[in-house]
Amino acid sequence: LLSWLTQAADLRGKSTIRMALLVLQTAIECGRKQHVSIMPSRVASLRMSRVAAYEGLRSLETAGLVTVKRCRGRSPLVTIVERMPDSVKEPE
Repeated sequence: LLSWLTQAADLRGKSTIRMALLVLQTAIECGRKQHVSIMPSRVASLRMSRVAAYEGLRSLETAGLVTVKRCRGRSPLVTIVERMPDSVKEPE
């Protein structure tokens, strides 16, 4: 997850790194490895607006670090995408 966080830190905007940290923190606290629901109260605790939170999630999603399932009236369900390092190749 360190490489995942490093990639997130390289993206533009404070909201992006804040959302990356929130996603990881939520996953750790919930004991889940990949799928987490981002509650509005958690976003508010970081003093982020809803718009900034969605922009941060969209940046992470565009970078391929997460996938996001959005349903009207519900908190987004975020899946952390862990990529293998380029130096590790799959067996042929």
